[in-house]
Amino acid sequence: MTGTPETVTPNIGETSNQSRRKRFWSFLAVGLAGGALAGAGAGFFSQMVRHGDAPVWLIIPIMAAVLGFLGWFTVAYFRRIDELDLADNLWACMIAFYAYWITLPCWQILHDLGLVRAPHQWAIWIMTGVVVTVVYLWRRFRTL
Repeated sequence: MTGTPETVTPNIGETSNQSRRKRFWSFLAVGLAGGALAGAGAGFFSQMVRHGDAPVWLIIPIMAAVLGFLGWFTVAYFRRIDELDLADNLWACMIAFYAYWITLPCWQILHDLGLVRAPHQWAIWIMTGVVVTVVYLWRRFRTL
């Protein structure tokens, strides 16, 4: 471009890309915060039900709302990402699924033989989340 710095307009493509990226990260932050709040709320109300401080039927609409939010967020997220990010997500999820699929029966067999404690579902769930995160980040940033 020619002209003085005062008259040069920024590249419209770069501005559009920055705006799109900012909207995406804002969407992701809102979704993660919403998911954390939904999970905390579901846990809080399930404890209330467990202790008899709230009726059992209360957890049904709460869980329906949580599942609805997470379903909406998942669909909206996959509509916002490009095909490269989708491929990274698919790789990460598939490898994490294999990690879960292998870990649980192996742990159960070792337990059945009396070598370890019974499988702990939350430990396996957290391990699966760590695997999906590590694989996604590795695929996402390996070319940098």
